[in-house]
Amino acid sequence: MRHGRFSVLVLAVLVVFGPAVVTAADPVSPPPPPVPRDLPVVKAPVVTRPMQPDAFTRSVPRDVSDLLAIQKRVGEIVKNLSKATVGLRIGRGAGSGVIVSADGYVLSAAHVTGAPNRRVVVFLSDGRTLQGRTLGLNRALDASVLKIEGKGPFPFRQLARPQDVRNGDWCLALGHPGGYQRTRPPVVRLG
Repeated sequence: MRHGRFSVLVLAVLVVFGPAVVTAADPVSPPPPPVPRDLPVVKAPVVTRPMQPDAFTRSVPRDVSDLLAIQKRVGEIVKNLSKATVGLRIGRGAGSGVIVSADGYVLSAAHVTGAPNRRVVVFLSDGRTLQGRTLGLNRALDASVLKIEGKGPFPFRQLARPQDVRNGDWCLALGHPGGYQRTRPPVVRLG
C-alpha cells in the first residue's frame, strides 16, 4: 500500500513539474534575446491645420466677436464649396453631392443614389445639366460615389486627410434638400 501511494505521488510530481524540466533542458530553443535599453523614440507627425478663428477652438462662442468671426469664416467656406456642390436626380428621387475630383467623381449619400450602375442627372452650380452613373456605395457609412459623364475639368473640393480631422471639429453640410432648384443656392448647415 505504501508503494502504491508513493508511486501516485511520484507520478503526480512528474505530471506537474515534468514539462518544466523537459522545456528547460531543451537544447533546441535558445533563450530570447535581451531587450535593448536604448530603443528609438518615434514621434507623432506634426499635423498642420488650416487657419481658423479662435472662435472655432471653443465649444461655445464667447461673445459677439466670436459670432462675427464664425459668420465671416463660414461665408468664405460656403462660397468656396458651393461651386463643387451638385444637385442629383435619380429616377423620381433627388439629393445632393460634392465633386471630389476634376474628372467628375462625386461623393453622395447611399440613401440618395441607391444601387450601383443607375443613371443620374447632375445639376452643376454653373447651370449645366449633365448625365452621370452611380458606381458604388457603403450602406453602413451611408456613402456613395458616382461619376459625371461630361467633359471636365469640374470644380471640385478635395476630401480632408484623415489625420487632419478630429472628433469635435466644426462641420459644414451643403446640399439641395427637396431637390435642386435653379433659383436657390445650396442650403447650409453648421455643426
